[in-house]
Amino acid sequence: MRVNSIMPQYMATSIRKNNNVNSSNQSMPVPMNLAAPIVTSGIILTFTGNDKKNIHQFLSYAPENKRFGVKAYNLGGLGVVAQEAPASWRIKEGADVRDFAPYHSFNNPDGGVTVVKITKKDNDSYNDRYPAESFISAKQDETLEQVSKRVKLKEGESLSYAIRLQPDDNGISQIIRLEDTGIQGSFKRAADRSIADTQDVTYRLFRAADLADTVDIEIKKLEQKALTKITQDITDELAAPINEKYKDDLAKAKEKDIQLTTEARKKYDAEGTKSPFHPIHENEIAIQTKINNEIKEKLATEEVQKRINTEYNEKINSKAFKSQIIAAPKVPERNAAYFIHTKDLAKFDTAYGSGDKGYSAYGAYGTSGSFPSGVTKKEAENLISTNIAYADNNRALVEILPKLNTKEHGFYNPSSLWLHDRPAFITMNAIADASHFGNDYYNGLKIHGTFHNPGRDYQGAESNPFEVFKMVARPEDVETLKKHSQLEKLKKIEAKWASNWQNAPLEERSFVNQILRPFMANFLDDYVDNTNDVRTFNISMTPIAGANINPRNMSGGTVSVNYGKEMKSLETPDIAQFLTTKLAATKTIDITNGSTPANLRLNDPTANFCQGNNINGLTKLKDGFTTYEYKPVFDQAGKLVSDNIDEILKAKQSNTKWLLDSLGDAFEKGGTQGITKMFFTDKQVSENNASVIGHLSKYKEGDMLLMGWGRPDPQKGYPSTFQAFLDFLKDPNIDKEVKKHTKLIVGAGVWENDARDFKWVQDIIRQIGELDGGMYKGNACYVNGFFPNRLVGCATYSIFSSRFEPCGITPLESFAAGTPVISTKTGGAPDFITALRGYLTKNPYLRNTESLKIDPAKLAGKKPEEIGNIIDAERMFANAAELKECIMAATSDYNLKPETGKLSKYAEMVKDAITQKIDWHENAAYNGGKTANERYMNEVFEIDKGIEGRNFEKLKRLVGEFGTAVEDGAKKLRNKWTKVIIGTGIAIAAAGTAAYAYMKRDNKKAQPNTQNTSIPNTTPSVNSNKQTNTTNPINTKQETTDSNLIKKLNKTA
Repeated sequence: MRVNSIMPQYMATSIRKNNNVNSSNQSMPVPMNLAAPIVTSGIILTFTGNDKKNIHQFLSYAPENKRFGVKAYNLGGLGVVAQEAPASWRIKEGADVRDFAPYHSFNNPDGGVTVVKITKKDNDSYNDRYPAESFISAKQDETLEQVSKRVKLKEGESLSYAIRLQPDDNGISQIIRLEDTGIQGSFKRAADRSIADTQDVTYRLFRAADLADTVDIEIKKLEQKALTKITQDITDELAAPINEKYKDDLAKAKEKDIQLTTEARKKYDAEGTKSPFHPIHENEIAIQTKINNEIKEKLATEEVQKRINTEYNEKINSKAFKSQIIAAPKVPERNAAYFIHTKDLAKFDTAYGSGDKGYSAYGAYGTSGSFPSGVTKKEAENLISTNIAYADNNRALVEILPKLNTKEHGFYNPSSLWLHDRPAFITMNAIADASHFGNDYYNGLKIHGTFHNPGRDYQGAESNPFEVFKMVARPEDVETLKKHSQLEKLKKIEAKWASNWQNAPLEERSFVNQILRPFMANFLDDYVDNTNDVRTFNISMTPIAGANINPRNMSGGTVSVNYGKEMKSLETPDIAQFLTTKLAATKTIDITNGSTPANLRLNDPTANFCQGNNINGLTKLKDGFTTYEYKPVFDQAGKLVSDNIDEILKAKQSNTKWLLDSLGDAFEKGGTQGITKMFFTDKQVSENNASVIGHLSKYKEGDMLLMGWGRPDPQKGYPSTFQAFLDFLKDPNIDKEVKKHTKLIVGAGVWENDARDFKWVQDIIRQIGELDGGMYKGNACYVNGFFPNRLVGCATYSIFSSRFEPCGITPLESFAAGTPVISTKTGGAPDFITALRGYLTKNPYLRNTESLKIDPAKLAGKKPEEIGNIIDAERMFANAAELKECIMAATSDYNLKPETGKLSKYAEMVKDAITQKIDWHENAAYNGGKTANERYMNEVFEIDKGIEGRNFEKLKRLVGEFGTAVEDGAKKLRNKWTKVIIGTGIAIAAAGTAAYAYMKRDNKKAQPNTQNTSIPNTTPSVNSNKQTNTTNPINTKQETTDSNLIKKLNKTA
């Protein structure tokens, strides 16, 4: 997932966050003796009843979801996964998957519900855009009838609940129209004012009114595709004799046009006319019009139309056609999308609050915890803790679930819950609690938490125990705390320091920690600073704790097989910093994502190369882009008989020429401004600071184009791509002609001007332009703004150099275009890139610092952020050196001549790439022989075992019991493990990585699976004076190693 991400490893303070974003299939068992399903296209799995969990019903809760079709809920890869995977389950696995997300709305400072004066279009559908005066703020529990009593409606207007999105330049806001589900209520949690009290948190559930069922959409697409194919086949049959009839006339007309064109060209050249010359086709067009009219007349006859309808009906009612979709029964609200309204999250404009400047939302979401560091108590009163806000929304979801098990809601009683990333993870804790305290509804569930990005800035690390207590404690826990003998002192410390915890005196922090830490010990990660008595609780510990404490009902995992290995490995300790050993000691189910290959539109001549309606220069020239589509022909046994790979290779080369000529010509005529207009409108340049750095020269025979794309995020590692290219151009052993014919273009959204990586890229492009007397000035270009991924149809190779990449959609997009990939070996890349279709570096970017062999003198006397920059630079240069080798191999392979009767090596790679099965129900090759769908269905949710295979025992709680503080506990707890504190994220990174590195070097026996990091099922006694339930990142047997590490750190810090 992404939320204005910053690299969660060695993160220098100069790196700025950027807000500008622009397996064979599983056959499910079918219950018997059930009512007949509603008849529709596709295979329908039937199930009824509301007494027990429905094995075919799922819940997917995500902070963002591309399905909603709006930017506010589509900020990164998590949103894509939240859309695509459930969609695949709905049409391939017979699942009723309902989407849940928090409610957000623009200009909603009171956290109310937005109501809009809604109107209809001529076709009776609702408008989805309205001016500011159309919106009304309602209370959470207000009905539309109540609202109508205080507003005046014009003729044709009515009221509707809505999510309002940020307005455009004209003040017009798009909406998501909502319907009330009739479900609302409240629950109690520890109060904001004091954890010794409780407060009510109210909620209300809405349903998206205009989001069509995924199954219905897919059926319509398949039916339209079938109708188009049948119509085209019959049209071709009718056209054959007509074309034969006019064959001679058409040939004569073309000949006459050639003669006229030749004469006109002579006259054009003689007159020296400056306007473009256009060949003459008038006679050809006249004959072709006759042919087309006769075909249309034949096609419109009653006999032909009847034939089309007959063949169409036979097709869509055939067994083969229906088998393309395996759908759940058509019950009320099947595959619906719901929005959970809780007041604090409703105040945010977008998911994560990333677009909301009024509440310092990102500061709350980031490493600094619920409140940004350095704020006063007064300032903190105006801030929202997104951690607590999401926890409230999670708990509301748990309260809502049983209320959906009614006829009105299609007897929704899901047996499986999928929770996406840290904003959803507290749901797992709330379910464990509800089950433990006797609510049988929550028994028998399978709950899976997916780490879309376990990097430090995404984990939810929080050192403030008061904040965490509000997230995980129940009212029963508050009642227990009220009886604690040290409550009064605890309350006084909370009142004084809870909102400014980092500045609390050590003695007072220690007092609180001794009481509250044992209760929340299972949420502690591996960060330890006993000198300052700082440990970090971590929301991302929730699936880890759940998987260890309730392994038959709870699990966790990430989004690619390889990333699952990286997040547990001491070779890559920065991937999941301070969770590495916890994850290594936990069984996870890591599944490589699929990707629905339908968004590039490489076969669509109407598709544009711009963002929305911002028509740019490339879009105006789009007729020059050669569309293409792979069309294999198979025999009855499924063996490939023929394909059009030669046609695709020609199209791709033609597109390389089109793009380079278009950009080169624009630069020749208009310089930097000219090439900028090829990508952006004047408005995008002036308002969004979109720009282009460098340029590309016109196409010359033999040119190869490397292309990268993504978002403006340090995670993506763009400096490494350009440094690798610079190293390639500098290498004296590489033929200059090869270098001159190799070009690079990379694009992403707009960076902040002072972003470290952006400055780095600009400087490298400057160096490229100055190299060898400016020989390569037209060889490198960076597009600082929206970059259409459809341009991959112009690329010879794609190139990606992410610092880390949980899965990585861009290489899969590249495969869909038949473009081989050059990539850093991280995340999902090794799962799907092989030598048959790409090139990988030998190491990941975030390799262990020990392998870099950095001269200690470079680090001596440096501040933590400076150390971070130095280490990141060393990693970048090391990664660039390996990427350079990949570029060398790629350019060499491109120029290899084919053997007689065979495809060239490059052509074979293109073919292998474009034939990859990457969709969720097809990507078995990336998942050990099982598709992503199969693995989710049977490994995660165990659908193949049926509901009878579930564990219905009461779940164990993830929290423990309260401790008792020793008054001078701070002195007793101090040691010299580390000197850093939680407020300096870069120092955490340096110390954390060094700790793991030296632990590995100095004690080879300290393997991840032997670390003392398991989650205990027992909890300490409330009377215990020792925090027996806490764990350290380094085994207690390694005290000598720890002290050696401190000495080494002291020498360099």
